[in-house]
Amino acid sequence: MISIANITNVVLFILLTYILIYVLIYILDKSRIGRAINDLINNIINLIIGSNEVTYYTHGDIAFKNEVNSILSKSGWLKKYKITETNDPDGATIVINLTERNDMDIFHTKPQYYPNGKQIRFSVTTQSSNEKPEIFIDKDNWMNGVPESGLTLSQYREYVINHEFGHGLGYDHQKCAGMNKPEDDKYYNSNKQVLCPVMYQMTRGVPSGGIPNYKVTDKDFTERIRSRYLGIL
Repeated sequence: MISIANITNVVLFILLTYILIYVLIYILDKSRIGRAINDLINNIINLIIGSNEVTYYTHGDIAFKNEVNSILSKSGWLKKYKITETNDPDGATIVINLTERNDMDIFHTKPQYYPNGKQIRFSVTTQSSNEKPEIFIDKDNWMNGVPESGLTLSQYREYVINHEFGHGLGYDHQKCAGMNKPEDDKYYNSNKQVLCPVMYQMTRGVPSGGIPNYKVTDKDFTERIRSRYLGIL
């Protein structure tokens, strides 16, 4: 018969192992070998704590739904996840909304600004400890693009869906090295420019020497949100 003490020990062992894995991810995330190990650890975590199957439901007009479907059907997140649309919002893993600019104000209680004084308007992903991720795409940005990002309208749309969906999958923001020495040559071209990961906030504009990007890169898989959070990304 299994005792309560034995169950407690097993639970503690799993908890400590989980913490150790994330400490290792943080320490090893800085090198090419570290990223490879990080990749392996993330795959193990996915096998232990859940399936890689992800479903999404889209709130919005048919044109928005069709474009979201098109973007996600070729997204780089498919490298590790099976992503499919569902008609059941309650059963979806992630919900995506096309949201009017005025309704986005609730997420901008501490506004940020471009150097010219114009307010930066982000799309956001929300999630609490007991709720599924929910994505809110700023409709003005979706319809008009964001010139400061350096992306065309179609590129920006692909970027913002990939970026926010990445948050929904549990991935955190990435830095874009700009003119700094890159961590990995594959993100570094002959003009000494660095391709920004899609999890970099392109809406802010890219740093000097950075290349605007709207595709998921290998680097985007290396920085996971380290705990459930209350708030927005």
